[in-house]
Amino acid sequence: SSDIVYYQWSCKEFSNDVRVILGQDVTDKINLENYYELIVRNADDLIFQTDPKGIITFVNEKSIEVFGRSGDELIGSSINSVVADNYKTKVKDFFARNFQDRKRNDYLEFPVVTPVGEERWLGQNVTTLLKPGADNIVTGFLGLARDITERRKANTIIKQQNKDITASINYARRIQFNMLPRSSEFNQTFLEHFILFKPKDIVSGDFYWLNRVEDKTILICSDCTGHGVPGSFMTLLGINILNQIILEAKITDPGEIFNQLDSRLMQVLPRDGQNRIKDGMEAVVCVFDNNTQEMQYSTAGGRFVVTDEENNNITVIKGESKHIGDEPLEDDFKYKTHTITFTNRQMLYLFSDGYPDQFGGEKNKKLSIKKFLALLDALTPQDLTEQNEIFREHLSAWIGDEPQTDDITVIGIRGLSTRKK
Repeated sequence: SSDIVYYQWSCKEFSNDVRVILGQDVTDKINLENYYELIVRNADDLIFQTDPKGIITFVNEKSIEVFGRSGDELIGSSINSVVADNYKTKVKDFFARNFQDRKRNDYLEFPVVTPVGEERWLGQNVTTLLKPGADNIVTGFLGLARDITERRKANTIIKQQNKDITASINYARRIQFNMLPRSSEFNQTFLEHFILFKPKDIVSGDFYWLNRVEDKTILICSDCTGHGVPGSFMTLLGINILNQIILEAKITDPGEIFNQLDSRLMQVLPRDGQNRIKDGMEAVVCVFDNNTQEMQYSTAGGRFVVTDEENNNITVIKGESKHIGDEPLEDDFKYKTHTITFTNRQMLYLFSDGYPDQFGGEKNKKLSIKKFLALLDALTPQDLTEQNEIFREHLSAWIGDEPQTDDITVIGIRGLSTRKK
């Protein structure tokens, strides 16, 4: 066989005439060392070693390639000799801290500069080398680094893109917010009110709409399919169509408002082919007579609550379950108008399902509509400013560290200012 066998010899002298020579086959050990040396020298990552002062004692081929210097130039020089000027202090402090604290492993990203001025970024993992049997004596540092220049470039591009996208969405948020009725409009219309409007993302799939047309006041609360940017586009579409139906065509009958909204939305959104869109809106419309205690309403999958402090009761009102934009079960389906009495002593709550469906609590479950209604019932006697604060505090405590599940809207009103008490 042509295989080379390595022996390690040792000699023990017992007297002038007696010597014992021992030989040990270390072929596997030598082959293993050569194998690991080959891996280290040809690794795709930079592997280098320094003494406690940061003087380079070993570099592999990848280090020579990235540093742009020969092995002879690097061995015996300081690691800081290849570091960009504005990072030399940071790198020096990094090694000093690891030396002082005897940290086992640490990580640092820093740029190095080649002799021709090219800057490369390294992500470096450093292991502090300790003298065997003496944990307080540092013999050097072993660096395992990766060239992260391209990754940083890509991250910079992504960060800039995210910045631009966020700026655009924030601008869209201002547009959306300005299309919602202001608090001053609620003040002019109702004796008391509060609005809890909390988008899950920057923009919302919830919206509310308020206007007066002749002797009617129309209030609408809607939860569009989805949230974020897709949901917000639906809100703008819904607001625009409602403006056409109510402000331009002067339609104030709740059922007919929803019939028109449903019909026009289905005309706008494609319902067949590859572009088929199934999005719609869950909504409630309440139309108040400004001179009487009559209130008409219609629902499209939504519900609302009326509480009466005087009679100490709470009523959940539902109607048609078909959402705006959904395919009807019957060809001749029409939204219906219902009439109830709403006095200035009663409270009306409109809400999307974001609040009752929010996950949280000790077991991270939905709040549930039952607990939400119990909260409404308990808060009814309070003034609405205080109710708003309690709603927000309760929501924050319930969510805890969990993410917000959906867009949240809760609107509370008490009485119309145009009516006599």
